Amino acid sequence: MEAIFQRSWIYWRLFLVHPINQTQPHDSQKTILIIGAKGFLGRHFANHYHSLGFTVFETHHDKGTIHFNLNAPSLNDLPCYPNTYALITAGISTINRCEEDKEGTYLVNVLGTLEITRQLIEKKITPILFSTDYVFDGKEQFYTEESPTAPLNEYGRQKSILEKHLSERFPNQYLLMRLSKVFSLNFGDGTLLDEMANKLLSGEKIKAAKDQIFCPILLDDLLTATSELQLKHARGLFNLGGSETWRRSDIAIELSKHLNTPASLIEEISLDELDEPFLRPKCTSLSSKKIHSTLKLSFNPLSTCIKKYANQRVGK
Repeated sequence: MEAIFQRSWIYWRLFLVHPINQTQPHDSQKTILIIGAKGFLGRHFANHYHSLGFTVFETHHDKGTIHFNLNAPSLNDLPCYPNTYALITAGISTINRCEEDKEGTYLVNVLGTLEITRQLIEKKITPILFSTDYVFDGKEQFYTEESPTAPLNEYGRQKSILEKHLSERFPNQYLLMRLSKVFSLNFGDGTLLDEMANKLLSGEKIKAAKDQIFCPILLDDLLTATSELQLKHARGLFNLGGSETWRRSDIAIELSKHLNTPASLIEEISLDELDEPFLRPKCTSLSSKKIHSTLKLSFNPLSTCIKKYANQRVGK
């Protein structure tokens, strides 16, 4: 894979939404650079940090803007200030794409991310990065930060490699959030509850795996936990999953009940029946004891979120 890094050319175009200020911000602890601010996580993090009074510098890839070469990346054109943070939400998270283009996605998700991390640390900027519960094979439950990884698909493999290299090359110099499925209560965002509700309310049948077990995390809890860890100067790997563990089929059933849609619309299946060109881990429940002991936070239970979303959706 290192040979790929030397011979391949991939460009990221970064558009600076926030104008560059060449002077050091007054409060470095409340200054953050977001790399990938146009994606789902990036734009919500940008809004979150703005609401906290942070100075936020946003970048995203787009046509006709500044090129960023992952083979020879340079942060010279970006607002990089010592003793600040950079949130790296850019990357390729589509599982199918990772399977179909292993080399290209590896360049972005592993080599490019590691190089960005190296340069940020060299500039005394703490990177905040994200991993996934797909680094596990799903044969156990309540995985901790110390549990050995054993990914079943290319996306999980790339994140597992990223985790390993970060810990070996940059010990105690970064913050890494290992996420379960992230969802919100917003209509139209296509996350877990919204996707299911759209199908149920239109009378479309849902195939929901009864053997997919995980602990979805509310977007608001992710945003709060990340910024709180940052303000506490936390470093290293933290699992971040919801406070409840669910089967996907049970989520669909509970949501259908609160939406008053026919239970017959839900077909319980096994993940094995999806006939996908890759494997998914069946149980990825995370133990989030470390982050709870660090922050003393209480996360929103999925059961409460389902009821709240459904009530808002049907106008109760």
